[in-house]
Amino acid sequence: MENSRKETMQKVLEIVAQETNTSVRDIVSKGRQRPIADARKIFCNVMRSHQETTYSLKEVGAFINRDHPTTLFSCRAAENVSKTDKRFANALNRVRNRVFNTSPSEVYNNVPQL
Repeated sequence: MENSRKETMQKVLEIVAQETNTSVRDIVSKGRQRPIADARKIFCNVMRSHQETTYSLKEVGAFINRDHPTTLFSCRAAENVSKTDKRFANALNRVRNRVFNTSPSEVYNNVPQL
């Protein structure tokens, strides 16, 4: 995988962590608590709908230590959950806005260094 693609995924992962009040470490862990699973769903959904580049299920899943069927489930689950859970829908929309409605340099500059 290209470095620029990894960097983009890392930045999006950091934005998801910020917006969901979870840590990057938790999102890529095996944890199944709802806040962690929700953050993971948001990440998968945003990466699959990334406008500039198409990220494969395998690519997104590998980045967060998941296989592609799990990534597909997360993408679909994010859409379904957002229809019934306003808190989840708001978090998903905040992440999408930060990722898609800013230039790449703004996305990178607005993520605090870990």
